Amino acid sequence: ANITLTAANKVLIFVAQSLEARQYNATGFAVGQLKLVRITSGVYTNVFGPSGRSVVTSGPGSGSYFVASGCIASIVAEDSPGAGTHTYATQIARVVGGSGTAVRANSDGHPAEIILMEVKV
Repeated sequence: ANITLTAANKVLIFVAQSLEARQYNATGFAVGQLKLVRITSGVYTNVFGPSGRSVVTSGPGSGSYFVASGCIASIVAEDSPGAGTHTYATQIARVVGGSGTAVRANSDGHPAEIILMEVKV
């Protein structure tokens, strides 16, 4: 999603991302982290912070198979990214802890919705 700011104002962001995350053979894991990024002049800025927002943070136990599906929705205000055009996008990061052997976080075909509003300071 793109927005062109007329001044150094805030951006109010509504984002919703549906996804499916799968975890095989692991305990104590976090899988499928949602990141919201702003891309300006080829520079990626993580709006949610460096770690994103975790989708699943614990599992049923070693040797198990677990599927999480659903939607993450967030509202966040970014303070003064500057005048000009900015692009916002979602990313899905896959991570694992414990004794995990394989992780898959799949957002293929799962749409994201981003609504951007300029808020004058």
